[in-house]
Amino acid sequence: MSTKCTIAHDASFHFYQEMLDDDHVYLELRTTQFEARYGHVVIPIPVHIWETIRPLGGVRLDLVDKDDSELLAMVDV
Repeated sequence: MSTKCTIAHDASFHFYQEMLDDDHVYLELRTTQFEARYGHVVIPIPVHIWETIRPLGGVRLDLVDKDDSELLAMVDV
């Protein structure tokens, strides 16, 4: 059973969160060059991938003050 919760993906990337890790999101890139040394990794993110994941990273603070009935009403629409 996978513990990955997909946020966005296509054939060249997988952007996801681990079910038991509320502090991180993960970006898996396929066939991408990278530079690594001890304690340091540089991964170039192709623009089409960045443009796909960029709008997904924000926290919805506008929902903080809503109670359960208001949230359920938004989902039922």
